Parts: sequence; C-alpha cells; structure tokens
Amino acid sequence: MARVMQDCSASSSDKCEVVREVTNLYNKSLRISEGLVREGFTLATGRTGGTHHKLASLYHAQARDTCHSVRKLKRLFSLADTNYQKAMSYFKETGFEMEYVQVVMEYVGLLQYSSTTPNSALSICSTLLSKLPPYINIVSHSNSREHEQIKMLSLLRDQTLSLLKSIVLLVKQGKPVDGFVCEGAGDVGAAHDAKTLYAAALRGFQGFDVQKGVAVLTEQISNVLKLLD
Repeated sequence: MARVMQDCSASSSDKCEVVREVTNLYNKSLRISEGLVREGFTLATGRTGGTHHKLASLYHAQARDTCHSVRKLKRLFSLADTNYQKAMSYFKETGFEMEYVQVVMEYVGLLQYSSTTPNSALSICSTLLSKLPPYINIVSHSNSREHEQIKMLSLLRDQTLSLLKSIVLLVKQGKPVDGFVCEGAGDVGAAHDAKTLYAAALRGFQGFDVQKGVAVLTEQISNVLKLLD
C-alpha cells in the first residue's frame, strides 16, 4: 500500500499528507518484518532492508527540498541516515549485494550533501566505498540485468571521482580530511596523499567505456576503490 501511495501523483496541498501516510505504512511494515527477522525468519531480511531503504530514500528526497526549516532539515537528514544504516545492516546478508551497493551509494550522497563537518563525512564516505569491491565482484557474476550493472558501475565511478575531488579541494584549503594529508606533508604513516590518490583514480578510470562490458568495468572500479582502503 505504501508503495502504491508513493507512486501516485498528488497536488502540492496533499503531498505532505501522502508522505505522512506513506511513512506510517512503512513503519508499520517494519514493526512486523523486523519482528520476523528477530524470530529467525531469514526470508524477511531482504524485505526489511528494502523497507528501510525506501524510507531512507523518502527522507533523503524530502531533505533536499530547501523549503524546510533548519530544524526540520536536521531531523530529515537524521532519519535518512538512520534508515540507510539499518538498510545496510540487513543487506550485508548474502544474496543482497546489488541492494547493498545501491544503499551505500545513496548514503554516501547523503553524507556529501548534508554534513556540516565535511572532513569527517568524507572520511566515512571513503571508508564505505573502499569496502565495496567484494560486493561489486559478486554482483558482476549475478543474474542481474547487464544494463543495470553497467549503470551502477558508471554512477559509482562518477561518485568516487566526485568524492576524491571534494577531498582534494578541502585539503588545499588547509582542512585535512581524516586519513588524508596535504601533498608533501612528509611521513604521514597510513594516511593518503589526496592529490596523488585523485590522480591515481583518474589513471585507473582511463578508458572506462560501457561498451567494454561488466567484467572489465568491475575490475577497473574495484582496483580504484581498493586505493581508498
């Protein structure tokens, strides 16, 4: 029912009421499905993760509406953050690799867009993306439609470069991101040189062409993401 209501068009005056109804229905669904998961019904895992994902996406979309007050924006971002994290926890189960990657990508987008402390948020984004290669490799060998896989890989390439470019810009402004340092800072232990890493990512994505197929693109994106680890 929640999905049907969400897909139906509504006038601006009815939109808020529809959103309230949809979120109420999703939360009622979660009370049931999360209870089933706790009781050992593993088949409810995917449904529960999917509902958290839908809620997170709904809150995320609302939060990008600049008409909201600062207080409401913070609440929407917090709700989106919580539901993305819960969705990831359920999708880590075997068999939900595609869904897990999609949620991580949306969550990274939320963090990049919403955080008032970008240095901390971008560090979290980097860590999340660095852990994706095993999931991406499984997806590439799954029965998912090839065009969906290619679209996901292309978006992930763009998101990775956008993240690294943001980190480089912050570092240039003298605002080091956790795990990254300014170029030529000397011995920094395990920290990454942001500019060098960005250049390595650009080289790694040279020749990135959707015509090459899923296997080649998967190898390229996996190799670049491993640089973030």
